[in-house]
Amino acid sequence: MTEADTLLLEPFLFDVDADALADRYFYRYCVPVAAYQELVTAQLEAGTISKKKGADQDDEPVKACIDGLAAVMAWAAPAVDKISVQRPDTGGRPTADGGNDVTICFWMIAPIGQEDALIAELERTFDIWLGWVLEPDAYKRVRRQFERRGKARQPFDQFSIGTALRANAVCASPHDPNLFDLVTLYAARRLEGRLINTGTEHQGELVMSGPSGSLFSGKKLMRFHPSRRDGRMKGACWTEVFSVCAITTPGCKTLRVGVNVNIRNFRSVEAKYLSGSENRMMDIVMPSDPVLSGGARRLRTFSLALRRSDWIAASQKKPSYEVRVMSQMLRIAGVAESWPTIREGTIPVAEPGVRHGFYPRMGANHGDRFMPGGTGIPAPDRIDYLAALDAAFGPAGLHRVRMAKRPRMTVRCLKEAQTVYSDTDSAALRAAVAFTCQSYKHENGLWISHFSNDPQAVTWMTAAAEQLLGEPASREDVGPGICRLQYKDDFAVTIEALDAGPMAELLPEVTLNPVDAKMTSEMRAAKERSLRHQAEQQRGQALREHIAKSAHQAGSAWVSCVEMPEDLRQHPRHDPYLLNYAALGAAGSMVQTKFLMNSVAMEGKTGDDSEVKKETAKYKNSVLDMLRSIGVAAIRTPDIRLGAWHLINRNGVSAYNRRPGELDRIVTPIYAECVKGNLVVAMLNEKREVAWMSYPQAVINIGLKRVANLKSLKRPELISTVEQFFAEVTPDDDISTVIFTEATNIRQVVPGLSNDKLSPLGLSLGAVGASAPKRTIGPGGTVSIVRLTNESAKAVSYASSNRGGYARGVFQEEEASSVFWLTRGLPDPLQMSVKFTNPNSRINSPEAVGNASRFGNRRMPLLSEVCMVVQGKTSSADELAAITRFALGSHITTDDATRLPFPLHEVSVLR
Repeated sequence: MTEADTLLLEPFLFDVDADALADRYFYRYCVPVAAYQELVTAQLEAGTISKKKGADQDDEPVKACIDGLAAVMAWAAPAVDKISVQRPDTGGRPTADGGNDVTICFWMIAPIGQEDALIAELERTFDIWLGWVLEPDAYKRVRRQFERRGKARQPFDQFSIGTALRANAVCASPHDPNLFDLVTLYAARRLEGRLINTGTEHQGELVMSGPSGSLFSGKKLMRFHPSRRDGRMKGACWTEVFSVCAITTPGCKTLRVGVNVNIRNFRSVEAKYLSGSENRMMDIVMPSDPVLSGGARRLRTFSLALRRSDWIAASQKKPSYEVRVMSQMLRIAGVAESWPTIREGTIPVAEPGVRHGFYPRMGANHGDRFMPGGTGIPAPDRIDYLAALDAAFGPAGLHRVRMAKRPRMTVRCLKEAQTVYSDTDSAALRAAVAFTCQSYKHENGLWISHFSNDPQAVTWMTAAAEQLLGEPASREDVGPGICRLQYKDDFAVTIEALDAGPMAELLPEVTLNPVDAKMTSEMRAAKERSLRHQAEQQRGQALREHIAKSAHQAGSAWVSCVEMPEDLRQHPRHDPYLLNYAALGAAGSMVQTKFLMNSVAMEGKTGDDSEVKKETAKYKNSVLDMLRSIGVAAIRTPDIRLGAWHLINRNGVSAYNRRPGELDRIVTPIYAECVKGNLVVAMLNEKREVAWMSYPQAVINIGLKRVANLKSLKRPELISTVEQFFAEVTPDDDISTVIFTEATNIRQVVPGLSNDKLSPLGLSLGAVGASAPKRTIGPGGTVSIVRLTNESAKAVSYASSNRGGYARGVFQEEEASSVFWLTRGLPDPLQMSVKFTNPNSRINSPEAVGNASRFGNRRMPLLSEVCMVVQGKTSSADELAAITRFALGSHITTDDATRLPFPLHEVSVLR
């Protein structure tokens, strides 16, 4: 790195001095295994939990429900930072209560010599929780197991945390995994209680989150009190949230702390928007009880799920553990009368005292655009927060990392690369669509079936297609509601208008007969599942009959746009969204869904109106999404092959929260590559054989579950199967190939891509036991492997010297040769607004409070770590970074969630 390099980037990233962590101790308290087993039995008897299939096996024990326990610990035992349900011998540190049975373990960092006081505090707090959530008889049975434990059987472990790191040629790796938790807590406590925005009306102290089940995602600190928002969003408020997390990065020999700062908005919640799933949260701030916690006066924040079943007081015969716990805690604290309810239809933002607060979070599409910030932090405020981090971390042995921008370079293999889409070149996009249609033998061009109940919608769709693909040579009505756009280059787009019909209607409510009330809860649930399945089958038949009305012409690329009322999203158990996808996919059509704008609201508005512009942009994005779904590649790279490894890991959901048409869990690997504009995909079919297909066919196969589902494989077999698949499908020829993959997605099934397994000798794939690997991809070949990290929980914020506050380009640390940091800037729709919003402080600008809607589009892309795992002979590390940067901006359509390069992003959206 030369002196000419300009320092532009100040990441919220800090190196940790290992000496500062010496002589630190973790305490772990384990509830007696017998007491835990008695708790499980009591909850099974009460119906709080149920025994799942296979749960009677040793490796799948039934776990107790510990809802509300974290809140009680934050209130009465604030030293606890983690609560886990695990075997007491986890980590090689057996206790006298060890064995194969699990129990509840509490983890904390505390001074040596306070064991007796901590044990008393923890057992007292746990006893309070038991008394609040269990019936008296069950409570006595659990307590009896505590009394039976003799003094010789200590429940408490004290152990030092080793700060030594493994000798790894690529990345730091601690011998003791608990070191990650220690680093996280060490840094978070340096911020706890600190004031930010001092001297302004937004001044507040940072309050740390209470205990959680894992510290992998770090600790969060929220500014208290949040700032009020007046005007259109009266009663709403917002605050900053600092996320602190321990991380490792390749090329660095120390552990690090990453900090991300974002905005969280709060507003009263209407009861009708609550559902049975935990999709809305409320943040609660409370001080620790000075009597129960031995005089501690720490503030803690914790989250409570807002569920309709828990919050409609009139129908609550047996409130959840969380509601019981909160009611009792607030009664003792003397603020029970301010405990929010929805008897009047809303759960409000409430601050019953100087040190108490209830803040329902805003959900997506619940008014964030009227609030001061969305998720972004303006440039001046980020600089102030970075200075506050330096002041807190510097004296504690944490030193900030600095990065410089790499000079722009010309890459040989990209000289002939072409970007096929831009706002000013519709001919190039049209040529790319025609090329894709011809590649898939679609001689009749593109056919769009537009399902909508708005008679004006097809006019918007046609206008959007013409804006993107250019003015046609002719327009011809070729049937009822069917318009063909014919272009001079023999390419045609046919747009067909159809009623949405059953596609835009909720599924009917399932009601049980009065006689079903006498059934057991399990039998009623089974009966309800059966009735819901019948309703889905009937709707599926209605959809097939409705889709058959389409005049779709064989030999054309068939895509569909379904417009649905936005209100359907408020009823997830009756939403036909997924059934629409399945029915159209089975018929052979690609699908995109657009949420309907009320056409009445558009009457009398001109093209210059903001709502009209937004609606126009929605239709253009719908068309671009449809083009992506048929496999249109945004770039052509004749001298290089771009590929992607990805694992589709779609989790299953509970029967209650299942949406109509939702499939069970799917785990399957997928490979995609693009050569000269052709995007093709390889997957394992149902016989676990490698199958090559077009991108649109892959979309259909995944949606209909026509793929190998590896969810039942044990981890060693899953790793072997996935690695052998990638070893087989990854090319081994003379074409220079760059494979992109994302660390969070892939490292569990390709361990060689995890930080502690990275090797300068390359990547070995497909080894079974002690056998030789099926393939080793090493340096000097034609294949390069680039691993990106797009893990939101561990992403870091940054400050930049640019006036706009965001950086664009490739950045690098001085001593890191194979690791780069990329930020691709912002999607085009947000560029203009950011120029005006990012340079203005929210804290010190009067307009930030009076005109907060100006700040609604602020977005700040986080840094993406890019590691050159394998460097082929045809590209240097700098060239690979430039290729990655180029691919990051090479998509048919982008938004602020598009953070992966082509074609990795294209396979990551396959669900």
